[in-house]
Amino acid sequence: MNLRKLLPCLAAIAVALCAAGGVRAAAIVNGDFGTGNLTGWSASSWGGPGGVGVVTSPAPPDGTYCASLWAGPNGTSQLVTGNTQGFYAHVGDVLSFEYQGTYTAGESGLSAKVIGSGGYGGGYLLYPPGNSVQALSSQWQSASFQFGASGIYYLDFEVQEAALGQIDFYVADVQLTPEPASMGLLAAGLGALLIRRRIG
Repeated sequence: MNLRKLLPCLAAIAVALCAAGGVRAAAIVNGDFGTGNLTGWSASSWGGPGGVGVVTSPAPPDGTYCASLWAGPNGTSQLVTGNTQGFYAHVGDVLSFEYQGTYTAGESGLSAKVIGSGGYGGGYLLYPPGNSVQALSSQWQSASFQFGASGIYYLDFEVQEAALGQIDFYVADVQLTPEPASMGLLAAGLGALLIRRRIG
């Protein structure tokens, strides 16, 4: 196939990608923590013992690294996507991640929530702050959230310990997936390429 015949096919794919808002894999910077550090994230700890970092154990479902948050007595640790800029999500996009954790007797709390900016709203993914962490497990689990409005958002993980216990929380494979309709447009563009190749 020569370039002249290929150009219309590439244009069809480009239209599909633009309609989908692009393949926004880069919207969550370093979502798999593959850099081995917290590039693209904002981390902080306060009040008491605690910390945020990147570790290789427990081994994540995919890749090598996961983020680790822990808090001891009177401590709080927080990890937020996008530093101060957040990320852009379209209506119907799905935010997902893998998580696991453990805690010892105390008054541990965990929240993992989507925060909207500019009045776009948002919703909790796991628990509101201070809720029970009894559902935590040392096995990887999945969480997801579908956006009901387009806009700039932040994904905020926070662990806290109000008594004498400790909570350890791990996050891996944070992804933003385009809405199914957008993926359909992309598939249509690829289909057009195959048809053009057969005709050519």
